[in-house]
Amino acid sequence: MPHSHHSSHPAVTLSVRAPSEARDQLEELAHATGRTKSFLAAEAIEYYLAMQAWQIKAIEKSVKKANSKKR
Repeated sequence: MPHSHHSSHPAVTLSVRAPSEARDQLEELAHATGRTKSFLAAEAIEYYLAMQAWQIKAIEKSVKKANSKKR
């Protein structure tokens, strides 16, 4: 799982609107794990972005492969 907030890149502040249920779950998880809500939210965003990037690359590769077989 990516952890760019541990790297040399400076952190930035990001405001996000989320359902109150998600906020409550984040608070519960933060309490249970001893992590901050900010840490967990950043980790979740990084993981989501990495998975989306991986899916897009896989799709693009498959489309390219399918297109090359049509010729």
